[in-house]
Amino acid sequence: MRSLSHRASGSTHPQHRCGTSSAPDRGPEAAALEQEIRQCRRAVLVVNTRSRHGARAYSEAKWLLAEGGISLDASYPVRNAERLQAIVREEIAKGRKFIILGGGDGTISSVVDHFAYASVVFGVLPLGTANSFARTLGIPLDLAGAIDVLVNGKVANIDLAKINEDYFANGSSIGMPAIVGRATPHSLKKWLGRGAYGLVAAYKFIRFVPFRCIVTVNGQQTSFQAFDVLIASGGYQGGVLVAREADPRDGKIVIRILKGRPSGR
Repeated sequence: MRSLSHRASGSTHPQHRCGTSSAPDRGPEAAALEQEIRQCRRAVLVVNTRSRHGARAYSEAKWLLAEGGISLDASYPVRNAERLQAIVREEIAKGRKFIILGGGDGTISSVVDHFAYASVVFGVLPLGTANSFARTLGIPLDLAGAIDVLVNGKVANIDLAKINEDYFANGSSIGMPAIVGRATPHSLKKWLGRGAYGLVAAYKFIRFVPFRCIVTVNGQQTSFQAFDVLIASGGYQGGVLVAREADPRDGKIVIRILKGRPSGR
């Protein structure tokens, strides 16, 4: 996937880096796309207005993009998140080269499949609660700063990972963080921001039972109880830096395991 980046180019927490960098060099393609969108200065804007800052940022984002010299071929304030995939898919099919998506990590995860290996630039407006993907890419979290990256930033090839034929950006988790993410109400995130995750986590933690995890590496199995298994190409989870060595442009992933013991219940 190609995106605009601000940057130039329980008891134990074992972390492992997996993968190789044998993928073909797509640097020339990224450079060509960057030149094309800089010359055309045209984009499509799609904003999830149910994301934490989406509704109030939509109109201002359009104005700031125009001030930065970006003309919009289409713009979509999307209240129903189920429409996001169809809108993005249709705009890519029209041959659009620059699609800007405003929302949080959930919004991004819902559409990244359509950007995999496509000749289109994915622009990020971090309008959610944690904005882990934007933090990984070094994109400013304020609207003006993020749009400055869209106007003047570098196009970079970004790694996506895949589980069960479903692509994801930045990271995917099995265990406690995934439960907290699903259980945190949208209204609570609007009110408390990232603090909403902490509040729900405290409630869920006292009831959480570690699960049995089996890891197979080179044919050798290891079994243990775990609170969380994180599979990441980016360093942030829930807006917190948890895997400093993860780099979404090196063709590798980080696996971080938080071990735990059964509560005895």
